Amino acid sequence: MLAMAHKDKQVSGEDLREVLSLYSTGDFNMIRLSEKSKKDRRLFCAGLEKFFNLTEWVFNEQIARKWLESKQTKKDGSQAKLSSQSRYIALLRAFNNFCIQRGVITINFCKWLAKPPEALTIKEIPDLSDEVVFEAMKRGTTPGKGDRSRSIRIKKDSYDAMLFYRFTSRRSGEMASLKGKDIHTEASYPYYEVIIKGGKRKKFPIPANLIEMMAQRQKNEKAFNVNPVTTIKHFREGLLACGVAEEIVMQCNNHTFRKLFAREKYRNGEDISKIADAMADTIETVKKYYLGEDLEAMKHTVNNSKYITHGIAISDLMNEAIEYLKVKFEDPRFEMPRILMTEGKISFELNLTAEGQEDMKKNYI
Repeated sequence: MLAMAHKDKQVSGEDLREVLSLYSTGDFNMIRLSEKSKKDRRLFCAGLEKFFNLTEWVFNEQIARKWLESKQTKKDGSQAKLSSQSRYIALLRAFNNFCIQRGVITINFCKWLAKPPEALTIKEIPDLSDEVVFEAMKRGTTPGKGDRSRSIRIKKDSYDAMLFYRFTSRRSGEMASLKGKDIHTEASYPYYEVIIKGGKRKKFPIPANLIEMMAQRQKNEKAFNVNPVTTIKHFREGLLACGVAEEIVMQCNNHTFRKLFAREKYRNGEDISKIADAMADTIETVKKYYLGEDLEAMKHTVNNSKYITHGIAISDLMNEAIEYLKVKFEDPRFEMPRILMTEGKISFELNLTAEGQEDMKKNYI
């Protein structure tokens, strides 16, 4: 048990070294952390350790303010973004709370460190149409002449990962950590189980248009053998190829897909509570970061393309239907069905081969 620090307002010396080491190791208080959270904590502690080595091994309100002042400017002397400064304060508050939980400090002096106004720190997510997004996904992952088999596999995985982002609203870390054994397409209601932000495991239904793709990944150790950085790189390349301005492209990331998910659901009349549950977020967060303030205006926005409902063009659906029929009708008694398309209707004409006609005469006539 760590000794109580002097005057309960600071922790210093070996006590501080010990609490810093405990905080950087990862899990504590039965809270399961994601790998990203553990990494963020290690980097934060490494930065604090360097700072203490330059000043003194004492953690109190005065030192906390000095550390924050050092983070207000970058190495090149330019001003750090307000969103970055807000994050540093959040990290410091979390560490202060940990010190209180461990009994080395009794005063939460970090609660007096005011964050910059949220309105100034919220990052705007580009509002791209689904049609542009899906075109960019295709262009960014289409194999080129110089691509080898490995590059082609990576691009295929990137495209599938982006489909997964778009129709499930999962975060990049959740996509990267998804295991094949956690995908269950054979269940009555197909689902996958993933570790969400905060470390909890949660089950989510698999959208109907992803079941086939997800089923192919059940035997993989990692469901997607591509990292989020590569996926977003391909997405940005596709956006540039579609003529989207570079300053907008550089703002696009996995959260662009989350915004599309939230807005599609809301425009199609789904309750915000259900959208929030699907995104594993609070209703307030979904409203603030993904839907915006003018919710009524959004309700009257016309769904911007056929991709809103399915994300798949009619021609692509037809190709999939033809491939499905080829598999089902490899029976020599049937000819390959002919697809018949008339206004508002798609059907197929099925004919028997000579072998099939003989079989029909024997068994049914």
